Amino acid sequence: MLVRTDNGYLFTCNDTTCAFIEAMDGRRSITDIAGLMLESFEINRATLEADLVAVADQLTKHGLVSEDRSHS
Repeated sequence: MLVRTDNGYLFTCNDTTCAFIEAMDGRRSITDIAGLMLESFEINRATLEADLVAVADQLTKHGLVSEDRSHS
């Protein structure tokens, strides 16, 4: 679970989301992280990447992470 301390927003994480968050390091792209996660989860790459984009969008929307555009 992630908690925003300024407003109390709670974001509940499943195993996939937890693995995604743990792999975020500011250097890896979602594609890179999906590649790492494919070793641990039985899911096809396209579905996993779409799911990770959706989670990243929600985390960003609620101010729990920010997008690093310096590598674009």
